[in-house]
Amino acid sequence: MRKAVTIMLALLAGLLLLAGTGGAQVIEIDYWGVWGGVSRAVEMEIIEEFNRLYEGRIRVNGVEVPEGVDAKLPAAVAGGAPPAVAKVDRFRVGSFASAGLIQPIDDLIARDTYHFDEHYPATREETIYNGRVYGIPWNTDDRAMYYHIGLFQEAGLDINNPPRTWEEVDEAARKIDRWEADGRLRQVGFVPSWGNWYFVAWLWAAGGDLLDESNRKVIWNSPEGVRALQWMKDRLEIYGGIDELNAFSANFPSGAWLGERVGMMMDGSWALGTLKDLGLTQNFMVANPPRPAGLEDTPMTWSGGFALAIPTGITGPERDAAWEFIKFYTDHWAQTTFGSRTGQIPSLRSAATSVEFLSIDPLIHKFVELMAYSRFRPVIPVGGELWSLYVDEIHALLHAGEMPVEQILEETARQAQIILDEGWARAEGRL
Repeated sequence: MRKAVTIMLALLAGLLLLAGTGGAQVIEIDYWGVWGGVSRAVEMEIIEEFNRLYEGRIRVNGVEVPEGVDAKLPAAVAGGAPPAVAKVDRFRVGSFASAGLIQPIDDLIARDTYHFDEHYPATREETIYNGRVYGIPWNTDDRAMYYHIGLFQEAGLDINNPPRTWEEVDEAARKIDRWEADGRLRQVGFVPSWGNWYFVAWLWAAGGDLLDESNRKVIWNSPEGVRALQWMKDRLEIYGGIDELNAFSANFPSGAWLGERVGMMMDGSWALGTLKDLGLTQNFMVANPPRPAGLEDTPMTWSGGFALAIPTGITGPERDAAWEFIKFYTDHWAQTTFGSRTGQIPSLRSAATSVEFLSIDPLIHKFVELMAYSRFRPVIPVGGELWSLYVDEIHALLHAGEMPVEQILEETARQAQIILDEGWARAEGRL
C-alpha cells in the first residue's frame, strides 16, 4: 500500500511540474567534443542556432574535453553519466561499439529516413560495425601528393603533368635530388615514409589490403605488400637511410617540406591551412597519389575523420533529443558553415561540393574529387592495436634496415593475427 501511495505521489509531482512549465519540459543534453581555436567559435554558433530553433524543447550544451572524448568516454559510460552526443574518431567506432560504449542508431535513421547515403562512402562505411550503424559522419579528410612548382621547374619537369606512377616518381625525384659537395643532402625529391600516407596507403595503392573481406584474416604480407615496402626501402637507400634524412630535415624547424627543399610529399587536406598561414599556397600544386604502372588510371586515397555518436545509456526523450541535434549538425547548412570557415572537408557530399566550400582554397578541389575513391581503415574491435603494427612497427623495422621486407611483413602479420583473433573473441564473448 505504501509503495502504491509513493508512486501516486511521484506521478502527481510530475504532473504538477509539467503544469508549471506549460506541459512540456526542456530536454537539456551535453555534446562532448567541441574543438578549440577557430573551430570552437564556429561550433558554438551552430549549437546556438540549434538551441534557437528548438527553444523550449531541447537545449544543447557544447563541452570541450581537453583530455579527449575517446579517452574520457569509457569512464563516463561506466559511471552512468555519459554525454548524450559524443564526437568520436571514426577509426575508434569498431572498438567503442564492441566495448559497448556507443549504441547502434539504425532505427533512428530508418524512422526519419535520414540521408545517410548522401555522406561520402568511406565516411559512412567507417561508422558501420557488424552490419549496424553506430554514428553519423561529421567531417572528413583525405590525402594527395603535393609538389613544389619551383623545384619542378628548376628540374625541367612539367608542372601540369606530375608523376602518376611510382616509376615516374622515381624519375622526377632523381632530377630534383641535390647533394652538397661534402655529401650532405641539400634537396630531396621524394621520401615515401614522410608525410601522412604510410605503408598502409602504399599497400592500397599497389592493389593490396590489410585484411580479407571478413575482417578476420591479416593479409598485408602479400605480394602487393612486399612490392610497396620494397619500394619504400629502395627510396630510403637512395638517400643513405633514415638517419641521413633526419639530419637533413633537422635543418628546418617547420619541417623539410615547408623549408621548400622537398619536391613531392604525400600529405593531407589539412596541410592547406598551414601553407596558407605561411603564404606558400602559390608555391604548390596537388595531384593524385601515384600508383604502380598499370594502376594509375584508377584514383585512390584514404581518409579519416570524426562521427557523432550516442553513447550507451542514453535512452528515451534524451536519445531523441540527441538524434535531433545529430541530424541538424550533419545537414547541409551546418556542414557547409563549419567546413567553409575551418577548412574541414564536410562528410556530406552536397556541402563538400558547394560553392561556399570549394571557394576556400584553389587546391581543395583535388581533395574533394578524390573523396569518391577513398579507402578507410578496417572497422574492427582492435583498430588501434593493429595500427601500431601496420604503421608504427613496420616503419620502425623498415627504418632500422636490419630485416628483409618479406620478414618484416611476415612477423608483423603474425603478431596482428593473434591480436585480431583475440579481439574478435572478446567482442563475441568467446574469451
